[in-house]
Amino acid sequence: MPPRLPQTESTYALAQRAIEAGDAPEAVRRIRQALVEAAEGRELFPLFIERGRRFLADRGVPPAVVSAEEQRIVWLTGVASDDALDMGRQWAAVAELAARAEQACLAGDGQAASGLTERVRSAWMAVHDRFCDVVCGLFTLAARELGEQSVGDMWDDAIGEMYPSREAYDTARRPWPESVELLLADAAVSLRGHLSGPGRTGEVSLREEEDRWVFRFDPCGSGGRTLRADANADAIARVGPPFGFGVTTQEHDWAWRTKGVCLYCAHCCQLQERASIARLGYPVRVVEPPVWGTAGPRDHCTWSVYKDPQLVPGEAYRRVGAVKPGGSGAAGITAGGAGGTAVIGAVDLVPAHEVVTGRLRHAIHLGTYLPGDKLPPERTLAQQLGVSRMTVREAIRVLRTEGYVSSRRGSAGGITVLGQGDDVKRLLRVLLGRMAELDDNFGFRVAVEGAAARLAAQRRTESDLARLRRAFAELEQGRDSARFGAADNVFHLAIADAARNRFMRQAIEDVRAMTWVPLDQAVYPVFPSAHEHHAQILRAIEDSDPDAAERAVVAHIRLAQRDLHRVIE
Repeated sequence: MPPRLPQTESTYALAQRAIEAGDAPEAVRRIRQALVEAAEGRELFPLFIERGRRFLADRGVPPAVVSAEEQRIVWLTGVASDDALDMGRQWAAVAELAARAEQACLAGDGQAASGLTERVRSAWMAVHDRFCDVVCGLFTLAARELGEQSVGDMWDDAIGEMYPSREAYDTARRPWPESVELLLADAAVSLRGHLSGPGRTGEVSLREEEDRWVFRFDPCGSGGRTLRADANADAIARVGPPFGFGVTTQEHDWAWRTKGVCLYCAHCCQLQERASIARLGYPVRVVEPPVWGTAGPRDHCTWSVYKDPQLVPGEAYRRVGAVKPGGSGAAGITAGGAGGTAVIGAVDLVPAHEVVTGRLRHAIHLGTYLPGDKLPPERTLAQQLGVSRMTVREAIRVLRTEGYVSSRRGSAGGITVLGQGDDVKRLLRVLLGRMAELDDNFGFRVAVEGAAARLAAQRRTESDLARLRRAFAELEQGRDSARFGAADNVFHLAIADAARNRFMRQAIEDVRAMTWVPLDQAVYPVFPSAHEHHAQILRAIEDSDPDAAERAVVAHIRLAQRDLHRVIE
């Protein structure tokens, strides 16, 4: 099944088209989308600058030298204000233009709206490129003061905390076709936000080849633009005078063993390829970067997402200092011992937003939040989870990309949980590809939930029985599949609680969450038949009959598994 293809057309172009057509709501939506797409650069560039300064200072480069280089670059970009590197203030000016563009759209003033929308794009490009130039300047300074080999370490210091995010694309966690779709969508958003493509509007091309999907952006809006005069508003390439930004003069694993690579571009090698190979055994994207000043220059960049990690050629590994493994899977450290060899996997340092994403996804899967329900506001979620609002915002962005939620501004807006089963045919195809995983899920549930039911029949209290009866009554009244699924989870988790074993309780909650809510919506006919066993389970626990309770739970799970196969296959 081919992936859903992402938007490759410029969001600004779509806004202009809506303005021309007199579609104010669509124009406003696209203007706001463009602001959201700029988030990556808006948030990461200041971080790169801060960490670049720290890296240089820690290695003895005087702060005065660093500051002088920053001031030189800012002056070359034609800005003299003291707040030129204050992203908060610079972004506020862009957002103010966007608000004016929205007002013009809603007022029906197409000419003003069109002009203001273009000013939003050009204003963001000026801010984006200035910050990107300073980042490039700091890495050039590191190569000059500390040696070119320091650039790889500097990028590790700047983006190392992002490396564990590659685990999201582990084939042991998610079917690769799903990862392909996410990788394409994420890339398209990033490239639009960095204003890649002709005219720096954010337009990119995506083509399908026999073994992969290939993005081509000509030029890249961040590192690649430094190699070309036509990609900058002042028509000055950054690799020559007066900027003098560096490119690799030697071959390094962190820059594809290629000379002439912009030092900024090296972060793609580290994040997309080397970190992925180290953690997963394969690169999530394969990059062909722009190259300058060599016998074989290249003025554009391509990102390839292979349809199967096994199809990534061996050369993609060799050029970053790796060897293609015999099969996919996370790399580990093998240690000898009396019992043979053991594999010690890499430490799983998951970014905070992934933890938040997982918890919210978990709650949606269990039916804590049903389609149409609203999640708590960002501020409330941040307080409840003990994280920053930026972390919550990034988690919501991931859930929105995955199709779990939508978000709208205003008093009538908020973060709304979406139904996942609208496209039943597509969903059934996805589930068919997950049947081996789901069968393992059912097997685990038979073993653990059956044992939990046995214990529950022996240990239940009157309070446990009251909770089970309430959940059973909710199941009896359930008419829509989402609420039936939520009540089903409450019933089975009540059994787990009655078993009085916290390890069983956690395992049952986790494995039920992994079954995924859309399963209920796409194959609703499974559940009424499986529900017949709920009365038998309740009666056995009420009668304190452990054998009957275990038999009823096992039969219940097996019936659900058989019916699922029947409906999907």
